Amino acid sequence: MYEIREAPEFIKWFTKVKDPVFRAQFVNRKQRIAQGNFGFNKRLSEDIFELKFKVSKGYRVYYILDNGVLLLFGGVKDTQSKDIKFVKKLLQKYKE
Repeated sequence: MYEIREAPEFIKWFTKVKDPVFRAQFVNRKQRIAQGNFGFNKRLSEDIFELKFKVSKGYRVYYILDNGVLLLFGGVKDTQSKDIKFVKKLLQKYKE
């Protein structure tokens, strides 16, 4: 079992997402993650992982494993490079 926490930056991003298909898939995936089934994901660095969603814009959710799962931020395929740079800076903030 994993405890799932959401960083303020993730909450701010997620509240702006209006895509009902993605939102439904995310809620379902979050329940599965709590049980240890992360589904379609990828390790981006030593600490950062990415959940991938194959709907509309190709949504991504970035997270770390830190006493459970900490959801850091989200984005879409088109802004992935910029989002990953932001997540790396954000991670440094959380490590301090």
